[in-house]
Amino acid sequence: IMGTNNVDHSSNTKPEMAQPLEETLGYQAATNPVWDIENAKSVLVVGANATEEHNVAAVPVKRAVRNGAKLVVIDPREVELTRYATMWLRPEPGTDAALIGGMLRVIVDEVLEDEDFLRESCEGLDALKNSLWRYDLKKVQDVTGISEDDIREAARTFAQNGPGAILYALDTVSASSRVDLVQALSNLALMTGNIGKPHAGLYPLRPGTNDQGSWDMGCVPDRLPGYLGIEESASIREAWGAELPTGPGLGINNVFQAAADGRVKAMLVVGDSPNFTNGQLGDALQAAGQLDFLVVQDTFLSDLAQSADVVLPSVTFAEKEGTFTNLERRVQPLRIVLDVSNTQAMPDWWTVCQIAQAMNVQGFDYHCPAQVMEEISRVVPTYAGISYQRLLSAVSVLQPAGMPETPLPSQFLPSEGGQNKGVQWPCSGSDDQGTGILYAQGSGGRKHTLLAMELSDVPAMTTPEYPLLFLPGRVLQQPQRGIEIEVIGEKNHIQRDEVLQIHPADASALGIGEGDWVEATSAREQIRARAHVSESATPKTVSVTYLFGELATRLEESEDPDPMSNVPTLDMAPVRVSRAEG
Repeated sequence: IMGTNNVDHSSNTKPEMAQPLEETLGYQAATNPVWDIENAKSVLVVGANATEEHNVAAVPVKRAVRNGAKLVVIDPREVELTRYATMWLRPEPGTDAALIGGMLRVIVDEVLEDEDFLRESCEGLDALKNSLWRYDLKKVQDVTGISEDDIREAARTFAQNGPGAILYALDTVSASSRVDLVQALSNLALMTGNIGKPHAGLYPLRPGTNDQGSWDMGCVPDRLPGYLGIEESASIREAWGAELPTGPGLGINNVFQAAADGRVKAMLVVGDSPNFTNGQLGDALQAAGQLDFLVVQDTFLSDLAQSADVVLPSVTFAEKEGTFTNLERRVQPLRIVLDVSNTQAMPDWWTVCQIAQAMNVQGFDYHCPAQVMEEISRVVPTYAGISYQRLLSAVSVLQPAGMPETPLPSQFLPSEGGQNKGVQWPCSGSDDQGTGILYAQGSGGRKHTLLAMELSDVPAMTTPEYPLLFLPGRVLQQPQRGIEIEVIGEKNHIQRDEVLQIHPADASALGIGEGDWVEATSAREQIRARAHVSESATPKTVSVTYLFGELATRLEESEDPDPMSNVPTLDMAPVRVSRAEG
């Protein structure tokens, strides 16, 4: 209606998370249910702090390890899953795709691929194999810093222990390397036959709670609902009775810069996001201040809302109806559990409709989320068999795989009415039960695509001003390091010196010795720690491993109205390091 495709969701800072899967497999989505992971024989986790950011997916990973599965973690940071790993590989930041290419080279050289699956279900095998000759293991070792022996062992561990699942979050690669890494991981899943079968598959760990649903609905600048391209708008035009803009719009990664430059004059922001203030989008608050007109719909008076021309109050998730689609493509309903009759706050869908009606726009006369869901099922083929009433009736006691008949309360405590397990798309009709495992019956007449790989130069992740890369980690405990507990008020506080690990060559160049107090300064913050000079550190990087208990204390004491939405993530950042004064 506004004549623009400048629409996106605030968690979509890594649009490459699943985009390449459309070309290689068919759908931009995880292939299997999360609890499938529990019975995998091997699990590969790449650049993901899953225990904090995707704990629902991390639980079956840990249970799989307890059941005897092999866990390979590829991450230069120390995260909680590294403590469960059979192998923890710490490649130089940004070289993950090269490491996966080296593993593929081993699989081909040692004939560890699933030949039957490749012959029946895939195309492009010859081109991929030819490209892998560039991945001489000595060269991969030089690029990644991972030894040839460890590359071979990781490849054998994953290829020889099937079925195997792959989880990734793209936390440790630059934007220019994300597509290469996702394509490499897709190649790895296909070469080992881990697509279309239980306890296997690919899991892109999208950062937002309803990130998958936002993509499904076309809330991105270059797609329409159902992943239709901008040029494929005929069915949407007919459904909406409106002409649609013909070119891709600005996404979340560049729309605030466009506002700062004066190319975007007005903005409607629905909800808050830590990305507005954590530097992921640059100085978003300053850019928003350059707008001629800013409207914010939010539950709390966030920093962005405080600079808005108009603030429209929104209800919380517990005060509205609707649906969300999670990581495993499961569409589930929200029910109202809190009464909002005495407030001015309204559901966001209702507010959007009121704005449209005030503009004399037709087609926004919905009375409830069920009517919106009805239109979705008409417009989005993968949702064709999903109605709101069907979702409300899809209630059962959803017991995770392997859970005993009489679990302990700490294991599983169903609500009185059970849980709503929803419906997993694609779901083509009312008699379709939904699809738990994608491609179990093939891929709709087309073959999966293996893509040739290029061993590219790794883009620089530091600058002359900030020449070292800071790798933050976080774990529950570090038994090898002592701590003191200080009680302040009614809270326990952990007291210990932070330790910054640095390579001897970097320490020597900076005049830093073992145990020296040092400061690591980025463009946004500064930390103070004692230096630990270690050959195990990756050159040109420094790392710190925090304790989760320290974070929990800060969250408990936070005055932020929504502190859990603003938990600091483990983002790598370029820094400069110097000896601390005093």
